[in-house]
Amino acid sequence: MNHDDLRYGNLKHMQTAWSEATPDVVHASWSGQLTACGKPVIEAKPVYESHPRDITCAECGATAVFDLNTARERAKVITEKYEESGLLTSGETFRLRENAIKVISATAFKRRRAGDSWNAISTDFLMITGAATEKDGTSIFLGRIGLAVIDGLKDSEFQETVRYHRRDVDPIEPLDEMVVEIKKFGIWSHVRHAARDVYVDSGAWAQRMRISYDNDQRIFVADVIPFGERAWRRAEFTPPTSNARHFAQRTFGK
Repeated sequence: MNHDDLRYGNLKHMQTAWSEATPDVVHASWSGQLTACGKPVIEAKPVYESHPRDITCAECGATAVFDLNTARERAKVITEKYEESGLLTSGETFRLRENAIKVISATAFKRRRAGDSWNAISTDFLMITGAATEKDGTSIFLGRIGLAVIDGLKDSEFQETVRYHRRDVDPIEPLDEMVVEIKKFGIWSHVRHAARDVYVDSGAWAQRMRISYDNDQRIFVADVIPFGERAWRRAEFTPPTSNARHFAQRTFGK
């Protein structure tokens, strides 16, 4: 179940959904009829079982994770004076803003899902579009619109938190601590940001292991694929604790 305190009203009504047009992609839907990117829904989870982390469609994910109206307002501040001076019509500036939002928000969703910083996203945008190197007025104008959009997305991003050692923290924090503790035993592991887990592919106890932090129980849990098997199942030999050092010692220590 999804027990997160969702910051934005639209997420309280969101369902993760699937469309026949894209069978391998997870969308967001607010009607159960159409996805956020306009595709017909063939199946949708109940709201209480849906979460933005499960979405793989970049356009739907951007709509769910960011408040696009905030990005629109920031971009409009940049374009208003061009309308007032008569250099551009309201229709032209509207299309510029909407095109920027559609492209940048989807890219930002994928980049943030991959763990990239907002600074990296902004820098790459300026370099790719030429706004950082070109000196003509058009490039500078488009660069300012894009940066305004990115600023709006950054300020309105849905921030998931977990309760960890009596603090509300980013869900990656306990996983980062787990990687540090596991490394002490000479075992390779890494954090998978999208999956919200630590992936381990070495060890005598199983063929594969993934460790996650259960926010409902406030403990680390692990799933494994035992040697000779193919399916994941919950590991019964890990200690029920929220202490990364204790979990790693009991699980990986000799």
